[in-house]
Amino acid sequence: MKRFVWIAFLLILVIFVGWVSVKQLKTQKNETSTESLASTQTQEEAKETAAPPVVSEALIEEQLKTYLSSIGELSYNGKLFCTHHLYGFDEDKENNQIKVYVWAYCEEYYLENNQLKMGFGVSEPVLVTMETKDGALVATSYREPGNGSLYAPSIKEMFPEKYAQDAINGFSVDQLKPSPKEQAEAFYNQ
Repeated sequence: MKRFVWIAFLLILVIFVGWVSVKQLKTQKNETSTESLASTQTQEEAKETAAPPVVSEALIEEQLKTYLSSIGELSYNGKLFCTHHLYGFDEDKENNQIKVYVWAYCEEYYLENNQLKMGFGVSEPVLVTMETKDGALVATSYREPGNGSLYAPSIKEMFPEKYAQDAINGFSVDQLKPSPKEQAEAFYNQ
């Protein structure tokens, strides 16, 4: 009879230990999935409420360096090199846009018979529109002034009064460094 009691006691003990173990595993699993869900929700909330970048001259300059060299049509299948003068910018927070007022100086360069040659070139005021997308500042479009008699009126339409007259008068590109030619020489190792 003692043997029966011991076997029954051990059987009850094994069942009890098993039940406690299963209970602990379920609790840990629920805590882990709750933490995971909370973490996922926090990440999604962070994405939705991500603050747009603080618009600064340095951030705009960085965008202009890459954007301007992509806006011209190349005549000789070369590479476009640009430099610019930033007059200023205005933020339109309601439309999530930044209007950037620039004098752009770009020249296409290519190699012909191992000689550096210039193709297409432009030096003019440009209005670049930027937007904040996914927490980053991105240049989305640009506008050039009209030709001939449309030149000054179109700049007055594109640029605020505080920059328009300077843009109409032109900008001495000799001040801009490195020049498109200097950039091309460095690129082609000339």
